[in-house]
Amino acid sequence: MALALAVSAAASGCQSKSGASDVLDPSAIAAPAGRAGAAAAQQASSAAPGNPAAAAQGAGTATSATSSGPTSAVAAKANLTLGTGPTKVTMLLPLSAPESTGENGRKMYDGARLAMADLGDKLLTLTIQDTRGDSGYAKDLAVKAITSGTAKVVLGPSELAAAQHLAKLSGSKRPPVLALADNFAGGPGVYSVRLSEADSAAAGAAAIAGKGARKFVLMVPAGANSSAVESRVANALSI
Repeated sequence: MALALAVSAAASGCQSKSGASDVLDPSAIAAPAGRAGAAAAQQASSAAPGNPAAAAQGAGTATSATSSGPTSAVAAKANLTLGTGPTKVTMLLPLSAPESTGENGRKMYDGARLAMADLGDKLLTLTIQDTRGDSGYAKDLAVKAITSGTAKVVLGPSELAAAQHLAKLSGSKRPPVLALADNFAGGPGVYSVRLSEADSAAAGAAAIAGKGARKFVLMVPAGANSSAVESRVANALSI
């Protein structure tokens, strides 16, 4: 529910873009960290023609650079699309990232599905892209979405370094970016909308209630936050 309202409000205030140059200053877009290995390999190849030892050393550096990123717990996900509406929204989530990062990304995907079910298929077209938990790749996907001229809103990324980089980019006509990163203060055109577990549970319960459900079983892990989650869900349902 909260996600649906955020998307609708942001989308209604956006204007169409005429070109990438109006959206971002191209000189401010650095090469993503995830592509550093390819750049290093190309540099080694051009700097040492006919010198196998130097080329091998450069290739070793490139391999080290590319292997420094997170290893996916599951296979990288292809783009997923929800809805067929005229308003285009891009969502960037770490769906195949390892451990809790990927788990949280998949939870946010479930929340997006609930939000889309609440909004209906005819209002938005939500395209979900897998960042793999890689900050450089996430930034690369975000810049592509911003400069595409089709996305009215970009939801994500959840990677802090990527969100911080986007907040530094110039451009007056870019679509709003609703970053999902923890501990992110926001910046010009980039807003922090990270939802807590309590907000997610409340949004899910409200979405189900909106379809007529009147009885719920709330399963909350024991801990300091359990009462906060219960209260948040109860408030969302006006119990």
